[in-house]
Amino acid sequence: MDEFTTRMDVPMEHMRNLFGEYDTYIKKLEKDFHVMIINRDGVVKISGRREDVEKAAKTVRELVMLSERGTVLQEQNIDYAIELGKENQEEMLLAIDGDCICHTMSGKPVKPKTLGQKQYVDAIRNNMIVFGLGPAGTGKTYLAMAMAITAFKNNEVSRIILTRPAIEAGEKLGFLPGDLQSKVDPYLRPLYDALYQIMGADSFTKNMEKGLIEVAPLAYMRGRTLDNAYIILDEAQNTTRKSSRPMRIMRQKRTIILKTTTRNIEAGSLSMEENKEIIQNTKVITNTQVPGKEPAAPNVKNVKKTQTAEVVKNQEDIKEDMIRKDDEENGKKQKILKYLQFFLMFFLAGIIAGAGSFFYGCESADIICNTIMVMLGTGMVIFALFFSEVNNLYYYANQGKYGKFVLFYLAAMALSLVFPLLPVSGWPFLVVFVILSLFSNSISGLVAGSVCLMLPVILQNTGSSREFMLYFFSGLVGILVFSRLNEDFRVGLPVFISLICLTVCLSANIILFERERLSISQFTFVAINIMVNFILLMITLKIFNGSVIHRYRDRYMDLNDPEFPLLVQLKEYNKSEYYRAIHTAYLGDRIAKRLGINDVVVKACGYYHRIGILKGENTWDNVKLICEEYRIPEDTRKVLKEYLTRPDKVIAKETTVLMFADCIVRTILDEFSKDSKAELNYKQIIDTVFNKKMESGALSESDISIAQMREMRKLFKAEQLYYDFLR
Repeated sequence: MDEFTTRMDVPMEHMRNLFGEYDTYIKKLEKDFHVMIINRDGVVKISGRREDVEKAAKTVRELVMLSERGTVLQEQNIDYAIELGKENQEEMLLAIDGDCICHTMSGKPVKPKTLGQKQYVDAIRNNMIVFGLGPAGTGKTYLAMAMAITAFKNNEVSRIILTRPAIEAGEKLGFLPGDLQSKVDPYLRPLYDALYQIMGADSFTKNMEKGLIEVAPLAYMRGRTLDNAYIILDEAQNTTRKSSRPMRIMRQKRTIILKTTTRNIEAGSLSMEENKEIIQNTKVITNTQVPGKEPAAPNVKNVKKTQTAEVVKNQEDIKEDMIRKDDEENGKKQKILKYLQFFLMFFLAGIIAGAGSFFYGCESADIICNTIMVMLGTGMVIFALFFSEVNNLYYYANQGKYGKFVLFYLAAMALSLVFPLLPVSGWPFLVVFVILSLFSNSISGLVAGSVCLMLPVILQNTGSSREFMLYFFSGLVGILVFSRLNEDFRVGLPVFISLICLTVCLSANIILFERERLSISQFTFVAINIMVNFILLMITLKIFNGSVIHRYRDRYMDLNDPEFPLLVQLKEYNKSEYYRAIHTAYLGDRIAKRLGINDVVVKACGYYHRIGILKGENTWDNVKLICEEYRIPEDTRKVLKEYLTRPDKVIAKETTVLMFADCIVRTILDEFSKDSKAELNYKQIIDTVFNKKMESGALSESDISIAQMREMRKLFKAEQLYYDFLR
C-alpha cells in the first residue's frame, strides 16, 4: 500500500509538551499507530498507511488542543488518547478534560481522566442511587468524595455520611486500644485521606465536630434515618444482608455504593443482584462499571506488568549487589597484599641496613642507629606511596601495583652495600633514582632513591653530605626528564640530559673538592660511571617499555582492527550494532587523543562495549566472558565494567569519553533511522546530550575536569562533517 503523509502546524510553545522528554510521547504514538512522526520547525509530518495516519493525526490534534488548555501532558494522557484514537473516540478526550468537579487544597483540579470515569460522574449527577464497580485504583472512592464535597459546599446537601464495612485487609488486627473513634479509624483511613486532600484538615475537623460530616463503620449505621444527605458506602463487596438492611434512607440527594471487583470478597457478602433486591422499590438506580483497562491510577494499571518490573528490578539489584561484593572482596585481597608487601619492604630494608653495618665493622650503637634510620626512611617511602595513591599521582598505571617497586627498592638497598668499596665517582645511582620513579612516581622515586643513597654515605668512613647532594641532584634531574614517557617512547633526549647532568656533577666534585692535582686518571671512574649508567638505563628502559608502556601494544593493534574476528562476528550478527561500535570507537579515539587520555583503551572500548549481545544480552557478565576468551587487556576491561555496571555514575576519564561518544552516535543514528535525509542540528544534539548527562548527575564522581569537559564538547562539535557519514 502506498505511503500517505499529512502535515499539521503545532505552536512551538506546545511542542515540548506534546513530544515529551526525549520524544517519549511521540515514540509511543509512532509505535501504537505504526506511523512515523517528524518535527521540522513547528510542522509535524506524519507518514504511514492512510488509515493509521488519520487516526494518529486526530489524536495529535486532540493532544495539542489539550495542551493549549494549559494541561501538562503526562504518559497517562498519552496512553488514554491512544486508546480513544484506536476506537475513533478521540474527541472525547477534550470532553473528559473539560469536566472539572472541584479543586484540591493545593489548587489541583479534580476531573475524570477516562471515559468510564466521565460516565461514572455523569451517573452520580443524574441518579439518586449509583452502584460503582471497578478494580482497585480506578478512582471510584476519590471521585465520589469529590462529588459529595462539591455538593456540600454548594449547599445541595446538609451533610455527608461516609461508611464502609470494618473489614481488615487480609489479616486480623485483633484488639485495638482507645475509644470508638480510635478503634474504627484504621478501617476508615482511605476516606480520611480523600477528605483531607480535597477539603483540608481544618475544614474537615470543624464540620466533623458539628456533625455535618460523619465517618462511621457500616455496623454502627443500624436504625439510622438519613435525610438530605450525601451517602457513600465504600467497599460494599464486603457487606452482608444483616449490615445492609438496617439503614433507612429518606429524601436523600445521593447514595453511592462502591464495590471493588478485584479484591477478595468476605464470606457471606452480598452480590450485586442481592443489593438491587434490597432496594427494589427504588427506580432511580444506575449501575456504572469503571473498566479496569482504563489507566485511572498509573501506579495500579497493569499490575502484572508492574510486578514483573519489580521482579526484574530485584534481580538487577541482586546482580549489582553481587558485583559490589565481588569488587569489595577483590579490594580487600588487594589491600591485604599491599600491606604485606609494605611490611616486608619495611623490615627487610632494616635487616639489609643492619647486616651491612655489621659487615663494615660498625659498633653496636651505630648498627642500631643505621638500622633505625633506614627503617624510618623506608617508612617515609611507604607514606609517599600512600599519599600518591590518595591524590592519584602515579604514572603509567602504577597505582596499586607495588610488587615491582618493592623488589627494585630492596635490590637497590642491597646493591648499595657494595658502593662504599668503590670510589665515590663510580656509584651508579642515577639509574637507581630513575628505576624507582618509573615504577611509582616522582615523589616516591625521589624519597626511595634518597634512602638507598643514604646507606652507603653513612657506611663510607669518609662519607659526607657532599656525596649525598652530588647524586641527589643528578638523580632529581633523571627523575624529572623521565617522568613523562608516551607511546612514542622517545628516550634519547632524557638519556642525554641525565648523563650530561651526572657528568657535570661528578666533574665538579673532582675539580672543586679534590685537593690533588688534576689528572686523567681522576676522570677514569667518571667515564666508567657514565658508561655503566648508560648501559643500565638502556636495559631498564627496554624492560619498562615492554612491561609497562607497550605491554599490550601488539594486542591492541589486533583488537583495534575492524577485521578482528570478534568484530566480524558482531557484523554478521547485527550490522547496526557493528556500525554503531565502529563510529563510537572512531569518535572516542579522536576525542581521547586531543584530551591526552588513553586513546587506545577508549578505542577498544568503543569497539567492544556492545559485544555482549553475541551471548544474548549486553550485560557485564557476558562481556566479561568474551573479554577472558579473547584476552582483552585489563585496562579495557575496567572501563567496560564501569560503563556497563554503573552508566549513571562514571568515574574514569576513559569511561566518560566512551559514554559521550556512544550517546551522541546513538542519538544521531536514531534520528537518521527515522529520516535518512533529515538535516540535523548536530550542535544542538551535542549540547542536549551534555546537558542531560550533567543534570542527571552522571558526572558527579568523574575524574574529568571542567576544562576537559568544555574542550570535549568543542571537539565533538568540530566533528560535524563526520556525522553526515552516519546516515
